[in-house]
Amino acid sequence: MTITLQLIRDTDTGAIGQAADAWDRLAAALDDRLDEFTSDARDLPDVWPSGVDAAKRAVALRREIADVHEPCQRQVGGLDGIPADDRDEANRLALARQKEEVLARMDVERGNLPELREQMQRITKVEEALGKLGDRGYLLAVDTEAYGGHGTVAIAVGNPDTARHTGVWVPGLSTTLYGSMDDNMDRVTRMNEAADRLTGGRRGDVSTVYWLGYDAPDLDNASVLVDGRSETARDPYLGFMNGLRATHEGEPGHLVAMGHSYGSTVVGEAARTGNLPVDDIVVAGSPGMHVPGADQLMSDTQHVWAGAGSTDPVADAKFAEPWDKILFPGAAPAVWALETAADATHGDAPTSGGFGGNNWVADTGGHTSYWEPDSESLNNQARVLAGRYDKVTLNSGTSPEAIR
Repeated sequence: MTITLQLIRDTDTGAIGQAADAWDRLAAALDDRLDEFTSDARDLPDVWPSGVDAAKRAVALRREIADVHEPCQRQVGGLDGIPADDRDEANRLALARQKEEVLARMDVERGNLPELREQMQRITKVEEALGKLGDRGYLLAVDTEAYGGHGTVAIAVGNPDTARHTGVWVPGLSTTLYGSMDDNMDRVTRMNEAADRLTGGRRGDVSTVYWLGYDAPDLDNASVLVDGRSETARDPYLGFMNGLRATHEGEPGHLVAMGHSYGSTVVGEAARTGNLPVDDIVVAGSPGMHVPGADQLMSDTQHVWAGAGSTDPVADAKFAEPWDKILFPGAAPAVWALETAADATHGDAPTSGGFGGNNWVADTGGHTSYWEPDSESLNNQARVLAGRYDKVTLNSGTSPEAIR
């Protein structure tokens, strides 16, 4: 029996407009490519409620579809508001097919070999990351050709649809699918394992998602100093997070937005819309979040958490010199100038005095060490993720009551 998917186009853009648009695209794909669907007959209302309820209705409809042909799976893998198991299956299939196509092209398109080899490297990098995770890995999104080959990807450690605690982590400056995959997957895996140890003997109830769904700023231009990349990332991040809310099984889970460096700016850009459906925001080494204070991110500022190492120049320019002597000898004045320019665009760092929220203790140095094993920096992020607010060590602020 053929199904006509009824979708509204005028839902709340901050909440589920993205999901409605995505499902509209899926409906068009189904009309073009599929002749038959099976489903329990039921009438859909002419108008759906706005917000997450609309997404939940879309998810319920998706789960009623018994058979989806392989061409449709390409569509499913890239859509928000689709259950993680289905997204993972569809994306793995699409990635495998792309690999076959690239290998076939390498045999005949000799003039394109450098480009095809680079694409094969990106495909292989995703496969390797999933291989390390085994059955804990979920491929929630992948596009190896996006942004001129920088690529996009979302990989979960643990199923976010069944996890009690889920953190979605956004990376920052110079991140690409290929160049930073290993380090970033190590970071989300360490956060997952550290948080899981805090959940009262319940193993596997934490999911951490590496979300590179945007074109991160580059090292060879001034993109990190302006807000264009974060503004472009805002709606994809909102759509992804609202989709996770919609597909979560059972009682609502504890959902946490997490970001590092410019990734925290992406989180801030999403949160300031008022439509980011999270229980906590946790950032590390933030240059600024496009707001003057924590109350512009969440109504309850006790659930805004920011940390910065004592020698991180991104969060505080006065630490540029010692950091640069290690990484970029002699360039400290330039880093100082860059940080000053970033403050003018992104606002003061959320670890600055007067910003509000909670400033957690970071005992690691520099800008990229917040996930060192057994560090207080790692453990404090994990404590928030696990809802163990009472265990977070603070420089300032007040922790809310812990989740039990």
